Amino acid sequence: MVDRKQAPRRVDEPEEGFFLYKLVRGGPLVPARIERTEEGFWRATIDGTVYPASPDPVTAPKVISVWTYGERSTMQEYAYRLEVKRFHVNAGDDHPSAHADKRIDLENMKPIF
Repeated sequence: MVDRKQAPRRVDEPEEGFFLYKLVRGGPLVPARIERTEEGFWRATIDGTVYPASPDPVTAPKVISVWTYGERSTMQEYAYRLEVKRFHVNAGDDHPSAHADKRIDLENMKPIF
């Protein structure tokens, strides 16, 4: 999904920030973050999973993928989506955010009422 309202990004120059990202095609958008550690290393966090840091953003796992395919978001949206996931995982239900690595299958979802 491309948001045409966002400014174009240089693929070779990632920036820190919060994003919405799909783990799989047809899956839900999950919270993602690109950050630099105190040591200046690049690191990506996707749906609560923290990937190893690297001094080069190109070699840091998932940094370029989030930067290239992610949709810019806010820190509040990031925190909210992590909390929604946490709630549905603890509730043990079939909400898409609890199973972000699977496609959303509308035909097999339970009705909400």
